[in-house]
Amino acid sequence: MTDPASILSALEALLEEFFSPSCTNERKRVIEEQLSNFSRQSDACQLCVAFLHQTQNGYVLMFCVNLVEGVVQRSWLRMMSDEKAQVRKNVSELLVRSVTGASPSSVGGAIGGSQLPDGTFPTLPVFVRNKLCKLMVNIGRFDWPHFYPDFFNYIFQMIHNPPTRLVGIIMLRTSSEEFAAPKDDLCASRKKELRHLLNNIVPQMLTTVTGVLDGVLVSCQRSSSTPPPSPLHHSQQQPAQQQSSVAGTRGPAGGFLISTKRPLNPHRPLDTESREIALACLATLEHLTSWVAIGSNFGPSMLHTLFAFIALGCGDRSDLNAEVAVAAIGVVNELIYKKCFTQKDTQACLAVVFQNTLETLQLVTSPSPSGGGVDCSRSSRLRDLDECLIGKLAELVHILLDSHLARFPDEQPCEGAVHHFLQLAQVFTFGIRSPVQYRGSLETWLSFLEQVESSRKAAKFKQLLATVLHETLDKLMTERHPAYLEMPWGSPTSGKTDSEWETYLSKSLQVVAKMSDVDLEETCGQLLPAWQRVVGSFEAGNCSPGSLRDLASLSRAVGCLSAALNTSAYKETNHVAQVSAKLVDDLMRVIRRAEAILAHHQQQTVRADHRALVDTLIQVECECLASIQSFLYLLSGALLQHHGTPHSSVVGARERTATDIAELALEVLLNYRARGGVASGAEAAGVLVSLTAAFRLPRFVDDLLPNLVSAVSSSLLLATHVTSSDTYGSLELQVPAKCSVAVQNVCLLPWSDTNLIASSVDQRWELRGGHYEALLTILLPCTQQHSLNSSSNSGQSILTATNNNLSSSNLNNNNNHVEQQGQLMHQFLNEGDLASQAATIARKFRVAATLLEAIGSAGGIVRTKALQAQGWNLLLETATVLTANGRPEFMIAEAVIPFYKACAQVMPLQKLDHSLDRLLESIAALPALAFDSIDPKLEPYLEAVLDFLKVVLGSPAKGNIFLGRILGLALRLWSKASASQSSNLRPALIQLLHEVVSQHWRYFFPANVASLLSASGSPALDADVEHRGELVAIMNAYGCCLLQQGDLETFGLVLRSLGELQTKWNLFQRPIFRVAAGENECGLLGQFIGVLLRCLLQRSHDLLREEMLHLVFAMANTMPLDAFHQIYLPQFLMQIESLDNYQREQLVRGFHIQSDLPSFTENLNSFLTDIRYYVVCTQTLPASSVVI
Repeated sequence: MTDPASILSALEALLEEFFSPSCTNERKRVIEEQLSNFSRQSDACQLCVAFLHQTQNGYVLMFCVNLVEGVVQRSWLRMMSDEKAQVRKNVSELLVRSVTGASPSSVGGAIGGSQLPDGTFPTLPVFVRNKLCKLMVNIGRFDWPHFYPDFFNYIFQMIHNPPTRLVGIIMLRTSSEEFAAPKDDLCASRKKELRHLLNNIVPQMLTTVTGVLDGVLVSCQRSSSTPPPSPLHHSQQQPAQQQSSVAGTRGPAGGFLISTKRPLNPHRPLDTESREIALACLATLEHLTSWVAIGSNFGPSMLHTLFAFIALGCGDRSDLNAEVAVAAIGVVNELIYKKCFTQKDTQACLAVVFQNTLETLQLVTSPSPSGGGVDCSRSSRLRDLDECLIGKLAELVHILLDSHLARFPDEQPCEGAVHHFLQLAQVFTFGIRSPVQYRGSLETWLSFLEQVESSRKAAKFKQLLATVLHETLDKLMTERHPAYLEMPWGSPTSGKTDSEWETYLSKSLQVVAKMSDVDLEETCGQLLPAWQRVVGSFEAGNCSPGSLRDLASLSRAVGCLSAALNTSAYKETNHVAQVSAKLVDDLMRVIRRAEAILAHHQQQTVRADHRALVDTLIQVECECLASIQSFLYLLSGALLQHHGTPHSSVVGARERTATDIAELALEVLLNYRARGGVASGAEAAGVLVSLTAAFRLPRFVDDLLPNLVSAVSSSLLLATHVTSSDTYGSLELQVPAKCSVAVQNVCLLPWSDTNLIASSVDQRWELRGGHYEALLTILLPCTQQHSLNSSSNSGQSILTATNNNLSSSNLNNNNNHVEQQGQLMHQFLNEGDLASQAATIARKFRVAATLLEAIGSAGGIVRTKALQAQGWNLLLETATVLTANGRPEFMIAEAVIPFYKACAQVMPLQKLDHSLDRLLESIAALPALAFDSIDPKLEPYLEAVLDFLKVVLGSPAKGNIFLGRILGLALRLWSKASASQSSNLRPALIQLLHEVVSQHWRYFFPANVASLLSASGSPALDADVEHRGELVAIMNAYGCCLLQQGDLETFGLVLRSLGELQTKWNLFQRPIFRVAAGENECGLLGQFIGVLLRCLLQRSHDLLREEMLHLVFAMANTMPLDAFHQIYLPQFLMQIESLDNYQREQLVRGFHIQSDLPSFTENLNSFLTDIRYYVVCTQTLPASSVVI
């Protein structure tokens, strides 16, 4: 079949059949083979170009365009000049037809187009038009300017011609995309040439696109318009200094000249054609701003044009122009986001952006003409704007305030304009209705407040800051904004802090807290009266949902004042003590009122409305308790510094305050489970932790400890009925954990008296020791509690244990005793519900770990060490029993390992010798390790063990004793973890192996006297290697991670580990790393260089590209650069099969040797780019090609 018309008919039939629903897979394979055979014909490209003129079938059009595009990409450089010219001519004519329908000239003389009745030709579909634009740009990418010098002239001619303007703009944007960042089918030198040549015509590109945009504005310009009034100056004229004209320059005093005279929205809505052209131009500008240097390329004229399009989306009929306005403001944001926009040569552009943004804010915050009358809200126009446009405009305001506000001088007329801009920004941001966008705008004011605080200009912006604070607090009041009640709050029993309202509230309170740091008096003046109003409303019986949510929000806001009151400027004053005490009294009054209502509704929570009321009251309690906790440390110090008050009165007031808070917190703690409010129980326990640390009062022993110990016991047991798999930070676990820390504070922290030295106060250690002993007894399993009780009955007190007991050998149980205890524990776990018993024990060990962490954070208190000497011994013994002999209760094991880790950070490590020994034995004997891969259910437990072993390795003494066994276990686990593609153990194992090499370097490279007399005199480099096989196994594990394609986390850990080892120990200069006996001459270093270069070549880990380049440079820098150039690079190139010897020789010859990191990185990137180019050229050769 040689007739083109017959070929076209057959092609249409095949493609229609291929995409029909009735076509079978076997038939599709046959059709694919036929189409592939057609594509390999020598004249297929010319036929497809002709078919594009002839057919209107979408399948055939797409097939032909793809075939021509593939031929251009694969064979363009091998085509003859006349063939290239013919393809360019045909594609150009097709582009003209795609938008105009004009009659093309004969294409190859083979086929004429199918004409419409009016003599024109049907336009091509949009997807074909875009494909043809991409095809022309690909041709220019290969030939411009040497073989196709008129490429850009052709584009500019199309842009100047109205019928083809849109196609020209699309080609210009595609050229920017393809020339600025070419694909791998170009070599490095051609890429640099394209970038350099393209930079030379950037001014013409920008001028052309801006001219088109100006023409669009002129085409829709109105005859006259009046600028909108400012919403902040309804009855006042603007100051004279703000009426100056703007030219984007600096005034005589060095400040910017700001004006708001220019009419901002004098245009009608765009028609469809103009809108499409404007969007294409703006997309082109946005891409150009992503890579073009600002300098003189972007001037005030272009910025004025962009803001004119922004105004189209902010004025009348903004819905028709919103898309164009969003695109325009995206270009402005992209421009001023760039770091180079902060340079001095961009001051004129900054002035224009500032002026136009001010006018845009004035427009969007002005009353809408359709609102009617003076009652029209000043933000009514803002309500009509597109949400995307509001978000982009808020982003623009944020950039200006965050990055550029400091560039404006503090002098007129600039200062007045800045104040006016800030006022408009305040009206705009607080007029945003969307909660998500409003939260984003609060970041703007947080940034502004930080600048005010650092520059100490609070007095200059006092009125503005007061308005911002007022608006922020007003937005929190749901009674005034009922729509916010629809935001999900989250149940107080869930413990979730990521609900929509919680996120909204947290961001608002950050503004309040920062405002209190900047101007505490203003914050108190606005917040405290509002707080008193909601408290009074609550006490008057108002329990509506809006009122209670406002009470909870403002209660939390009150807590934000504590940090500012604790600063040196305020904490020494009587006023602070009075304010703090008053606020705490009010908060406690609210909690008592809430407790009374909860008690009344306790039996009525079946109904949904009662349950909602209970949940809201619990949330109010939580916020009040949290605020009380924030004031405790301030309150304990402020009461002691109450000037002019007798000492006895101060001490009495201090004790009364602490007692009242303790009683109230205990009341909430004892009732939280009956009300279903575990969150309030956790907050109450947190208050008791801070209270017992801040107020160290003897009366707590009698009044507080018995109830707290009872609360710990009941919460540990009752929590089992709620869930059997609590996480460490769950609310159910926080209650017993925090209560236990409070008990520990009372028992261990020394009491203080203002008149007596702490050591002379009767500390009553014996009595407190009994309570501490009771607490530790609760944390033991039932089978172990009798041991501690018998020890107490025999008269041996934990408190009187000496420091010698800490290291005494009699504290370590022998193996027979451990086996006996293990049998008792196994019998205990098998009685009743195994999961319930295991969950209880796991919870107890998590609480014990929390206690140890609290001891560690308290500092070096001698009495604390004495208290733990024997009290923790049985817990260690129990932990050893639970982890011995490969016990299957991994819930317990996952809780015991964090307990071990806490012990290692607080206790002397010799106490853990026996436990660590049995732990390593039990892991080595796990039946699951007998298989080739690790059971995923076992991985969390093993991951916790590896984390604990890292702590052990951090101790030089214990690390050396157990190093061999730890390393053997790690390598054994690695062999199994590496066999599984989805194992989560690899990161933990790499971190452990890094600790082995980094912390115990001498295990592999011991220093001795003989090495000091070596030829180089460098023992660090010439020392003999011990445990060579283990070190090589560690490096092989590193190499295995670098070969993994999908595990980016482990890949990054290996890169950081190798970099740290090189910095600390010169790893790459070791003989074992450079030359491996019996292997290739490049050794481990050559293997690592090859793996890293292959990853860079394949772009498989581009997120870590900089780290890989730096590591390759560090490896190359450990040798003469000639060796890297002549040995390592040729070895790497030999591994790439798609290269021939000539190409390898050219690549090595083209690599420039330079020793500084930037030049080395640039040369290496060019080297890898050329490799990709050669590979593409080789792979696109026809199958019958002969390489000479």
